[in-house]
Amino acid sequence: MGARGGPRRLVVACRGAAGPAPGVTSTASPAAVPPVAPLDDLRIVVDLQAAQSIAHGERGIARYSIELTRALLRRGAPVDAITLNPNLPNPRRLPSDLATSPLLGFATARTFADQQRRGPFAYHVMSPIELDLPAPLVFSRAGFDRADALVVVLYDLIPLIFAERYLANPRVREPYLARLEMVRSADLVLAISEHTRRDGIEHLGLDPARVVAIGGGVAESFGPPAPGTDPLAAVHDARPSVRGEYVLTVAGYEWRKNTEALIEAFAQVPPRARAGRQLVVACAVPAEGERAWREHAARCGLAPDDLVITGYVDESLLQSLYQAASLFVFPSRYEGYGLPALEAARCGAAVLTSDSSSLPEILELASSTFPADDIAAMAERMAAALTDRAFRAELLVAGARAGAAHTWDAVADRTIAAYATLSSSAFGSSIAFQGARLTTQKGVEGGGGRRRAAPRARVAFVGPLPPVESGVALYNERVLGAMDLAGLDVHLFVEAPPGTRH
Repeated sequence: MGARGGPRRLVVACRGAAGPAPGVTSTASPAAVPPVAPLDDLRIVVDLQAAQSIAHGERGIARYSIELTRALLRRGAPVDAITLNPNLPNPRRLPSDLATSPLLGFATARTFADQQRRGPFAYHVMSPIELDLPAPLVFSRAGFDRADALVVVLYDLIPLIFAERYLANPRVREPYLARLEMVRSADLVLAISEHTRRDGIEHLGLDPARVVAIGGGVAESFGPPAPGTDPLAAVHDARPSVRGEYVLTVAGYEWRKNTEALIEAFAQVPPRARAGRQLVVACAVPAEGERAWREHAARCGLAPDDLVITGYVDESLLQSLYQAASLFVFPSRYEGYGLPALEAARCGAAVLTSDSSSLPEILELASSTFPADDIAAMAERMAAALTDRAFRAELLVAGARAGAAHTWDAVADRTIAAYATLSSSAFGSSIAFQGARLTTQKGVEGGGGRRRAAPRARVAFVGPLPPVESGVALYNERVLGAMDLAGLDVHLFVEAPPGTRH
């Protein structure tokens, strides 16, 4: 039955098997690298619709996308266009240098046709997984089809790694797994941490040669308090329930953020170390979440005013909270990067994190970490950070070093170096797109001429595939695995529950 007539849905259209971008290597260290000379044979079109996200337009991925784009422009990246989605509202907050940039436009078929006529270009999708949007709105099909290379940013694979918690609902699982196919088909995957890079290789089967760890940075607005300012007074004015010194965390009401463990550990910090300090949890939380946290705090022996839950805080208040904190603790069980820890360090706070996932990459100081589910170890580290001057000084030095090393300019320089692996100049030939691979063609008709690959044959593959539990699904998976997909434009039509968005 056709896609409009029944339960069958077009869930994903994928290109041929992806091959490596030659010479891409990982950069695990956050140290800055020298500026990269602009490329003269490959142009970049940056997809910035993450900044337009209705649900997450002011959260981490949107901020990451905006700041990386700004840094790419500062560092001379060969960015030829920055595109927004014409079907979404304009970004609520876009820095003036981007909002007024002559490169800013919309992702339309005409935009990408113009780019194609001008020569080879790579389509850099800043946020390939946006589950609050139907698949056709996540990326421009015109950009996907016309680009000579696809570049994506990989933030984390948390839903895949903890599938039993995040992907139990088929209406979430199927769109998420379909989005991952864009990551798998990319010519270059930019991971925001070395740990996320390893996750992509392990869980998605990505070729290590085409996955680069580029790291992350902090917006320029985050930094130590300016002379003559009083961030603690600013915090108290905005949240009068904060009565004095405090330990801070930035959280969310979900298992992974591990806030209940932090509340319990804070209660176990000896009274002489706590010295009347409060635990401040900065986040918006539903009513049932706040009730659960407060009941848990009471069971742990904390007084009602020992725990402050701020609700939503804007960037200005968040900066003041970081600056005035006696200590910042980030106990998360799993992160793709760990931006709040870096923001706190840049603002001059002493920082502790769990030893999970990417978090040790921020401070690179083993003594600043603790096992996420070891309540006693977390309490011991907090007590030491609040009372041991030598340890606190060590934390502050590590935080200052991290703040200086993890910059957006350094992230942009690594990104530009990765772009360079997509350049044809090293081969003395032009770039052509076949399947999902960058291949090269010798210059034609006098050399140096650019031409795209011949049109690919289009194949429709109709039938169930895993995770559908059936023998036919397993058979189809084997057939696809045995096919030579190079040079083919393959569209997969699979069964999906009625009402699934597509």
